[in-house]
Amino acid sequence: YRGHGSSEGDEVIGGGYGTPGYTDDVLNAVAALQAYEDADPNRIGMWGHSMGGQLVLRAMVVSDGIKAGVIWGGVVPPYPDIIETWDFSRHPDNFRWGPGSDIETSQSSAAIWLRDFSGWVNDFTTTYGDWNENPAFWATISPNSYLEDLSGPIQLHHSTTDEMVPLQWSEILAQELENVDQQPFELYTYQGDNHNISANFGVAMQRTVAFFDQYVKGQ
Repeated sequence: YRGHGSSEGDEVIGGGYGTPGYTDDVLNAVAALQAYEDADPNRIGMWGHSMGGQLVLRAMVVSDGIKAGVIWGGVVPPYPDIIETWDFSRHPDNFRWGPGSDIETSQSSAAIWLRDFSGWVNDFTTTYGDWNENPAFWATISPNSYLEDLSGPIQLHHSTTDEMVPLQWSEILAQELENVDQQPFELYTYQGDNHNISANFGVAMQRTVAFFDQYVKGQ
């Protein structure tokens, strides 16, 4: 993603959520793979973790070139659920910082990210109203509104004790997928693990590879 972490390019505020920038980057990557002579353009799958899960959904409701998606610890519910949890300006009590710490002045990567997240949310609500005032707008920018357009099956993995992204978010998406006619999906949960599913990494990766073998490679 452009400007994300150590990636090239200028930082895009709200790039994973408040702008289409990272989605554009993913779709360009798909197009590049489709043009690569050593790749099979008809067998492309996508794996995403955390914010990457949001981008898997976005890409798969736009492009029919992604045959299956796997999401670990994904940020995948509708926007109001994400904002209710992560917008510190509205819900400062959701964030537990050490004694004397101040999210508004801290230079930690987490605090900077949260300020950026709240920044684009505030910009959008100023322009369009919040999700209670203008639910139609917030629905239009959420990939969850377009699940009937998904280009392939979805597999979800989530720890029951994920300290960063709530398990409930994957459960919300799973219920939405259940309501989509003929939309294959799987949900795996891992007791007592972390956001990276570190303790169960081997099992989760085996399930991921088997899923891609079935739906991307066709084995």
